[in-house]
Amino acid sequence: MTQLFFLGGFPWWAILLIALAALALLIQQFRTLRQRLGARASGLLTSLRAVVYAVLIFFLSSPGLVEQRVQRLRRPLTVLLDTSQSMSLPAAPGGEDGARERKSRIASVTEKLAGGSEPLIQRLARDYDLRLYQFSTRLEPIGPGALAGLEAGGKGSRLLEALREAILDGGGQAGILLFSDGIVNGESRLSEAATFPVPIFPIAVGDVQGYTDLRIAHLSAPEFAFRGRELKIDLTIQAYGLSGRSVPLYFNRGANLVS
Repeated sequence: MTQLFFLGGFPWWAILLIALAALALLIQQFRTLRQRLGARASGLLTSLRAVVYAVLIFFLSSPGLVEQRVQRLRRPLTVLLDTSQSMSLPAAPGGEDGARERKSRIASVTEKLAGGSEPLIQRLARDYDLRLYQFSTRLEPIGPGALAGLEAGGKGSRLLEALREAILDGGGQAGILLFSDGIVNGESRLSEAATFPVPIFPIAVGDVQGYTDLRIAHLSAPEFAFRGRELKIDLTIQAYGLSGRSVPLYFNRGANLVS
């Protein structure tokens, strides 16, 4: 939209008075010229003078044009894809006969993002300034075209470290969309996630039914130990999908069994 405005600093009533004064002067000049040159010639000269006066008044007011354009600024959005080895596991348990082909977790994510007549990744790119990353032990930017060939072969899942790096790269973000199975082994603690300054929207990958896992959640031991003396170690083991089952626990020092 284009608007005309005036920079001369004159109020509208002052410009109107100048225009009326110019009109009165033109009428007086027309009457004077008609006595000497006749009505036709006087009208022509008066018209030319009217044009000159109008141009002078117009430029005296210092006119200008303002062109207004409305442009929608897309807020940044970061999409993080977990490509650690656990994402190559089946997204859902197979049938009892094992005949049904099971889709991997990373395949289910890429199908969700890039599948269909109007892929989700295209809709996100239309509404947001999209940044796409994969992460395992480190964060790597990728393009939307790389989704089809994405593989889950990372040697670890440093989730919190990847989130921090993505926040630093993106600055003031609208949010982070996180696709992960939640199996992480980074050095940072999950309790530190509360310090993130941007909203994070995690999307769990994989079916929790039939999920089986066993891990050492906490381990503490004395800083000093003496040879030949008893050593006390406190540890917490978390198990999923193993209700009613006994699992042997071994302590090894290298290849040698300790307990």
